[in-house]
Amino acid sequence: MLALLLAATLAGPPAPPVIIAARRDGRSCQVSVDGRPRAWPVDERRLFEEFRRYRRAGRSAHVQIEVDTPYRCIGAILYLAQRAKLEMGFVGNELIR
Repeated sequence: MLALLLAATLAGPPAPPVIIAARRDGRSCQVSVDGRPRAWPVDERRLFEEFRRYRRAGRSAHVQIEVDTPYRCIGAILYLAQRAKLEMGFVGNELIR
């Protein structure tokens, strides 16, 4: 038990989460990952590899989606993150009714 506590203390604080943000932009979509905007449609192969690197670095993701964002703007992003086994949590800006 003491060894686990010591190991957790020596490991330091967890890495900050990756912020994945998506919103509608007229007829198109705006997506950013870790503060960097992505061209739409996203390069799925590159993004998948990036998500794998985040997972290997011990990072998780916070997903921020505006209320009126259509699924087509975020669906592929969520699929790629899941496929890369990146842990995700959703952060809401407004209550969806």
